[in-house]
Amino acid sequence: MNKNSLVSQTEKLVKSIEPTFKKLPHLPKGVIKVLVAVIPWLAVIGGVLGVLSGISALFGTTGMYGFMYRWGISPFYLQLTSLTTIISSVLAIVAFKHLKEEKYLGWLYLFWIMLINVFTNLVGLLFYPASIVGFLIGLAIQLYLLFEIKAWYK
Repeated sequence: MNKNSLVSQTEKLVKSIEPTFKKLPHLPKGVIKVLVAVIPWLAVIGGVLGVLSGISALFGTTGMYGFMYRWGISPFYLQLTSLTTIISSVLAIVAFKHLKEEKYLGWLYLFWIMLINVFTNLVGLLFYPASIVGFLIGLAIQLYLLFEIKAWYK
């Protein structure tokens, strides 16, 4: 799948979800302006820290697996979250320039990061079904904020 195909598939998904969020109350423009100004910096800082923590969890802390296993956390899930953390963090770093310039591609990167997080959390629900309420609340907040800032990106 090439980048243009991915963008067009994402835009179809966005268009199917967006009407739900247009009906909700909107944040004041001043708040959105601050979010749009801060998000690139949060993305790049979070991206760098995410890559480091993902690599550390995946390769550097073998003792962590024993600790997590004792607490009932699946090693597969730990590896999956490490990989998806690295992937979404790299996307956040790549998004920095586009977000800073308020380009639509930057917003799409944020949307893709959200989709990766949804995938990881859905897999997590297989291991820890009690976390479904937190997952749904987090997803609703992520989508609300994403669609609130979307209009600023051209």
